[in-house]
Amino acid sequence: MTKTITMTSQRVAVTPTQATHWSNHSRNKKRLEVEEHSNTFIDPARTPDNVTVLDTIGDKTIAEWVDEVYAEDVLDYNSKKADQRPERMLERYSDKMHHDKRQPKPYNEFVFSFGKSSDLTKDGLPYFSSESVKLKQGEHNIWDNLDIGGKEWNTRRDALVDFAGQLPDLLPHMRFSYIVVHLDETNPHIHAGAVGYTPVEQTGKRPQMAHTPSISKAMRQTAVDNGYQPAKNRKGDTIDTDANRWVMDEMLKGLMLTTYNKHSEEKAKRAPKQTKKPPLDMQYVKQLLQPINQLAQELASMRDKMAEAIEALSDYREELPDELQEAVDVLESVRDGQLLGQVFDTVEMTQSDTLYLNGILTAKNYELEATQRQHSDDNPDGTNYDDLINDLMNGYDFDDLTQ
Repeated sequence: MTKTITMTSQRVAVTPTQATHWSNHSRNKKRLEVEEHSNTFIDPARTPDNVTVLDTIGDKTIAEWVDEVYAEDVLDYNSKKADQRPERMLERYSDKMHHDKRQPKPYNEFVFSFGKSSDLTKDGLPYFSSESVKLKQGEHNIWDNLDIGGKEWNTRRDALVDFAGQLPDLLPHMRFSYIVVHLDETNPHIHAGAVGYTPVEQTGKRPQMAHTPSISKAMRQTAVDNGYQPAKNRKGDTIDTDANRWVMDEMLKGLMLTTYNKHSEEKAKRAPKQTKKPPLDMQYVKQLLQPINQLAQELASMRDKMAEAIEALSDYREELPDELQEAVDVLESVRDGQLLGQVFDTVEMTQSDTLYLNGILTAKNYELEATQRQHSDDNPDGTNYDDLINDLMNGYDFDDLTQ
């Protein structure tokens, strides 16, 4: 199944005042000042997670930043003027640009995103929380059901950070004041502020600025540099809207898609493969269980034999030496299930020894020493202690039991 993803690629021309607002808002300067934002699509608690890819404006005003961008151009322009009187010199390029009636909105605000917020909800949940009721614009709870940090969210985040880092090279005729990836809203997206910086062909005798902030010329030159020839009108003049359309809708969206697919594939490679279990074969199960069943039968037989041996030994308990009486106590407790997993003090203790039976810890810090009789003569009662011990331990490897 092929996955489809929509992309948003917008450029808006703004005034110096609007550019200042967007610069402060997008770079968290204003966002961090409020604990509860009036826009419920913004979560101030997540604002510190926003990724600043580029910030060349810092604490400067937008006018100071533009003057810095065009500083060399101003020096070059003034040096070429025939009239070198101070009052004829250009001091601040921002004064010239901000009062240019031909371009009242000289700044650019870019927004880039993938998909919609409603695509980022947890499986099976609606975009809005079922407990919320939309009363007024913005008064609803959408954060509860969003899969923040999920696979799709992380893919968009990583792809946007990657794409944001490419923007200055993709749009070389722009100078960016900031590029930020917002992660404190319901869908990750890029905000970027820029001004045009396109070379000007020097013609005529009058000195000209080496670069122009013209938005249309910046987009037109970007299209031409990438091999696209914008359409022309009947007079043969370039249609700037066509150049802007191609750069924003074809060039940049194409590169956005490539970046998204790259990060989506990387996450698919890292994700554990889901293997489908084969249908259960009962005949195969029986074959697997056969040795287990045989072992269970053998253990049951061993348990019965051990119980018989302990019972026989218990009949002569009073006639046994003290150390073997303690051994009988331990074996009776094991038979009765009283020792498993317990610590006891009815027998001699040492500092570090432990006793395991069939891999189960039966006693901690316990040491059993049973010394066999040194001769094989029968006792007056006809009982040979050596034979009893041999019967008890017949078929058992005591070293294996105590490992």
